[in-house]
Amino acid sequence: MPSVKFVRKKRIYILWRKYLYPLCWIEFLTDGSFSVGLISNKINFSEYGSAIQRGLSFKEHAQTLQRGNLKIQEAQAPHYTFHPPSISQNVGLVHMVDVNGKVDEWNLDWFPVIKTRHILTLNTGPFEVLGSVSKPKKNYSIINTPANCFSLRMDMFIVEVGAHVELDRSAIDNVIGGCKHYNLICSFYKDSNAALCWYVANEM
Repeated sequence: MPSVKFVRKKRIYILWRKYLYPLCWIEFLTDGSFSVGLISNKINFSEYGSAIQRGLSFKEHAQTLQRGNLKIQEAQAPHYTFHPPSISQNVGLVHMVDVNGKVDEWNLDWFPVIKTRHILTLNTGPFEVLGSVSKPKKNYSIINTPANCFSLRMDMFIVEVGAHVELDRSAIDNVIGGCKHYNLICSFYKDSNAALCWYVANEM
């Protein structure tokens, strides 16, 4: 059964072999933006780059120049924010920021949302990398993961308000969130990736 739809902010945890692992948080902002970041502070980011999206996969990963004042290796807990275009802009903006500064930013024509698009993929890698916690913080969903599954892939789709969307029944679970401008669907699948990887669209 899919998790209950949420508004404002949600934290997502993974339950695996009786251990609880913190994965990510998603927050909707009043200006139509939304942010997404990892909950765990145990992740050491060592690489940042771009990739080409082919269907539901991101291929041909390449390192990219950063348009910020902070190297990814210096970031403690970076997160992405997807901004609608301002009055002076034709397209929206995505930036990756940390408490210490901005890592990168790029233009992305994601708003207004007029059709379903695959906007983000997160591969957890081995769950132990995330560090376990004793209990979740408020406003959360828990992904009950089979014992024979050692890592997960989360595909995030952005969907226009009012659109009829069939949730993928092959997914382990689906977490749904929304605001007045759009909805987000996060679908979780078994994965074999050996490392945590985070891919965000840089062209749509």
